[in-house]
Amino acid sequence: ALTYLLTRNVTKALSVLMVDFSCALKLAMPITVLSAIREASLHNVTVKGGKFLEAVSEADTIVFDKTGTLTYGTPKVIAAKSIHPDYAKEDIYTLCASAEQLSEHPLGKAIVSCFKENETLSLMEAEEFNMIPGQGVSCLVDGKQILAGNIKLLQEYGVKWNDSVEKETKQYLMKGCTVIYVVIHHILAGYIVLSDTIRAESKKMIDELTKLKVQPVLLTGDHQDAATHIAGQLHI
Repeated sequence: ALTYLLTRNVTKALSVLMVDFSCALKLAMPITVLSAIREASLHNVTVKGGKFLEAVSEADTIVFDKTGTLTYGTPKVIAAKSIHPDYAKEDIYTLCASAEQLSEHPLGKAIVSCFKENETLSLMEAEEFNMIPGQGVSCLVDGKQILAGNIKLLQEYGVKWNDSVEKETKQYLMKGCTVIYVVIHHILAGYIVLSDTIRAESKKMIDELTKLKVQPVLLTGDHQDAATHIAGQLHI
C-alpha cells in the first residue's frame, strides 16, 4: 500500500507482493518434495529426485518385474529331476547349485541357499563361470561342461529335449513354478523346479492402479506359462 501511495504505480506495488510470496514458495516447495521423498523412503521406495517424483503423476503405465517385485523373491526348490541314466537327482542338484554359486540372479541364489540346507550334499568348485543375461549360466564343474538356465538357453546352444520332458516340465510351469534346466556336455540331464509366493499386497496394489487408470505390465525373463499364471492371479 505504501509503495502504491508513493509511486501510484500498480505494477511496482504488485512486485512487492510477488517478492514476498515467491520467497514463501521457494521455501515451501523444496521442503514439500523432500518430505515426500523421505515419506517414500520409510515405505522402502527410493526416489532419485523431485522431478522424478513429479513425473510419476503423468505415468499411464507401470512395468513390473516378477521375481522379488510381485513375488517375495525367495523361491524354494521343490523338486530335482534326473532324465539321464548316468546321474541321480542328487547329482543334478549338486551340479546345478555348484554352477549357480557365483550367480547374482535371485533364482540362482535361491538354488544355492536351498542346497546348503541339505547337510548331506556339498558344493563343488565352479571354473570358467559365465553369466548369460536372460538365459542362465555356463561353467565347468568337476571337469564337466555345465549349462543351467531356462528354455532360451537350451535353444541358444542347440540342446535337444523330448516330448516327455516338455510334458513333465509344463505341469510345473502351469502351476506358476520356474524350471531351471541342467545340461551336461550339451546333453539335457535334468532340471530343478522352484516355486515362489506372490506378495500379500501385490493383488491390492494392482487393483488400485487399475482404478487410477494406470496400466500395469508384467515383464519377466521367466517361462511364458509361469508368467501367465502369475499375471492371471493378479489380473495383469
